[in-house]
Amino acid sequence: MTELQKKIRKNSRFTANTFKLITIFPLSGILVSLVALVGLLTGADIVVQKLIVEAPKANTLQITLFLLASIAVLGLSVYCLLLAQYIFRDISREYTPFRPIHVQRLRRIASVSVVCIVGQALTEAWSLHLKGGNFSIDLNVAYFLIPLVVCSFSFILDYACQLQAEADTTL
Repeated sequence: MTELQKKIRKNSRFTANTFKLITIFPLSGILVSLVALVGLLTGADIVVQKLIVEAPKANTLQITLFLLASIAVLGLSVYCLLLAQYIFRDISREYTPFRPIHVQRLRRIASVSVVCIVGQALTEAWSLHLKGGNFSIDLNVAYFLIPLVVCSFSFILDYACQLQAEADTTL
């Protein structure tokens, strides 16, 4: 194993652990939303009472649907983070980063990220609407640059995988 391969494996292990650590944040958001949802359904949660005070026009069904939508968006973000963690975990265990599974994972990350961006914008607009404001979606186009770059890198990695496969069969 060359020094470069050792360096790639070491940095990949660190990056995989970093993605695993970052996953805590959306998971904690899911936990808070689940606690609020259970509290809403049982009628005994302070977090939900704060939501109801901030959104006096919202009924229980609207708040329940909002919490479920928030949980779905956070769940998708956890999925993306886990896919990224799997990519770097696998690279840290193997001798080559050029595998087709990584291309598939990157493309899934890009597509699910777009859904997360749109979902986050919709839930924020919905939250504002529940608090008495107007339902207006503030969708920042710059957020779509990251999924676009990830998708572009997947095509580059796909080409590298093809070259690696060709080199392997040549040997």
